[in-house]
Amino acid sequence: VCRVALDQNTNIIILPFHKQWEIDGSIGSVNRAIQNMNAQVIEKSPCSVAVLVDRTTLRGSRTILNGQSSYHVAVIFIGGADDAESLSYAARMVMHPHVSLTVFRFLLLGSDNMRERKIDNNLIDEIRHVNIGNERFAYQEEIVRDSVGLAASATRLGGSFDLILVGRNHQESPLLEGLGAWIGCPELGVIGDMLAEPDSERTASILVVQQQRLKGKVMKRISKPVV
Repeated sequence: VCRVALDQNTNIIILPFHKQWEIDGSIGSVNRAIQNMNAQVIEKSPCSVAVLVDRTTLRGSRTILNGQSSYHVAVIFIGGADDAESLSYAARMVMHPHVSLTVFRFLLLGSDNMRERKIDNNLIDEIRHVNIGNERFAYQEEIVRDSVGLAASATRLGGSFDLILVGRNHQESPLLEGLGAWIGCPELGVIGDMLAEPDSERTASILVVQQQRLKGKVMKRISKPVV
């Protein structure tokens, strides 16, 4: 997989999650071979990589190609390179006339770290500027007190959207304090793992994105995806 991605100058590899859901929201099957493969691709990929938790069996598959239905996408943004990568892909999705996008940015109550958030602020400002007048784009800031508030707010989104994008890794923040102790699938990161928990009320598919780095440097962005 990694060799094909390198040969094709791929921008992102999208991997299937190793668990499949039944119609009632329970886990129907678990494929450890896929999980092991995913872990290796995430570690060695020459480009960005994402894991797709596909829950279309719960919500029902729909197509936006014929214009008969709309597709609702959300981004959970806490900060860091991986969240920035997921937001960048979502910003391309909302260019489709039948896709709507809501960006939820989570901020810690009483925290004033604008200097550390400068890169994140610039990216969000740019995307908001591009979407001025776009009724299918919305931006919302969620102020929470701690990781408990973050978890409660984030999991509530699972029943309102078709797809939720989130970064795999996040910069250190009190918002994530203690959440890592409960992680079951490290390939999804803290937030992705939490959103992927079996629950009949959570019908949104999850795309967990990691911006690939080699020797500390971000890989050059290129254009052809492998799915």
